[in-house]
Amino acid sequence: MTLELLPNETLLFHGPFNIVSTTTLQLNNIGHQRIAFKIKVTTPKRYCAEPNRDFIEPHATTSIQIMFQPMPAGQQSDDRNKHKFMVQWTIVPNDYKNDIQDFWKQSSSELKDVNDSKLQCAFINEPTVTIVPVQIKKRILVIGKTGVGKSSLIRHLKAVNENGGRPAVNNGPRGVTFQTTLYENDEFIFADTMGFGETHLGTVPSSEMVDGLIDFLLDNGEGFNLVLFLHDNDRIDAAVVNTYHVLATIIKSQVPQVFIITKDTAQAGTPIPKETLAIWGEEKCCFCDGGRVSYPNIDLMDEQKISGKRLGRLKDDINESNELVKGLIVKHALKQAIPICNKGDLLQVLRVVWNAMATIFKWPSLISTSKSLIQFFVGFGLTPEQATVKAVYIESKLFFRSHR
Repeated sequence: MTLELLPNETLLFHGPFNIVSTTTLQLNNIGHQRIAFKIKVTTPKRYCAEPNRDFIEPHATTSIQIMFQPMPAGQQSDDRNKHKFMVQWTIVPNDYKNDIQDFWKQSSSELKDVNDSKLQCAFINEPTVTIVPVQIKKRILVIGKTGVGKSSLIRHLKAVNENGGRPAVNNGPRGVTFQTTLYENDEFIFADTMGFGETHLGTVPSSEMVDGLIDFLLDNGEGFNLVLFLHDNDRIDAAVVNTYHVLATIIKSQVPQVFIITKDTAQAGTPIPKETLAIWGEEKCCFCDGGRVSYPNIDLMDEQKISGKRLGRLKDDINESNELVKGLIVKHALKQAIPICNKGDLLQVLRVVWNAMATIFKWPSLISTSKSLIQFFVGFGLTPEQATVKAVYIESKLFFRSHR
């Protein structure tokens, strides 16, 4: 069997059920061919599955968040124990190029050898809770090469870290560090990255890089509502494309991605044409929307030395840029963040991301399927003793972070 389901028989939902109850279904493609799947349920009005259809690459894993909706007020009868899910899947032909929606619209003669797996639903009742409305801030991943203007964007949106500090501007090359810092304002949480893969530093695998990747997955496991992908001009080079492909192995494809061109004073606040969003040379990348911003560093300037007319123009650029960015976030961000890595998925996600980087940066070897963290680090090049120490260290991180 090419597709492995975890769990493979029963989806377990925990109460209370006067609020949304969420469980996770993990789909593992253990075969050597790309597959497509879609999810059906006997009572679609009571459930939401994200994603409910997608492609899964060979030896890759997808986590499905399944949400059971609260019972409507006043409804007495409950047949939820009769609810059932079905996962349909089939192998994707090598020459198929269209998206997942078109794939499942094909005729039965075109969709051959469709398999299905059925799942029961079970519910564990717990006391109901009083619902207190809270504003859940949307999590935004801000990504791009170092020096592209990620920190400037966050500074001008008046977001601060847990100590009240604002992002520091840093133009130094960092390579693939995977380091992120969280900044919040009244509406959003921004994960500011240090820059992925733009220098020779990303071409050599290192233990420090593994540590950074693991920290990124653990610190941001709850996922994101939106990705802001920043670039500072219209020339898309190989480093930018590499950054995009590393990102694509970590962030679920259902998370909207917005493209922002920075340092563009002449056109601050204007949208980016659809044709620019769709294609980077021969690399097809899917962005849902985008715009141009200009963030002059006014907060570090002596305003007394700037003429009133020029200062007003700079502030107009900032205001127009802020409105554009906030508008794009409000328009496209998901209502609920999609997780990037559950605790049980860590090993699989590590291997997939690492092998993607190995392909991009032409490292000498890939890491084969690993059944444990120890095997993963042995594949990375550590001795069994070193790998054991490393695995114990990671397991302790997992334990303490899950109990924070």
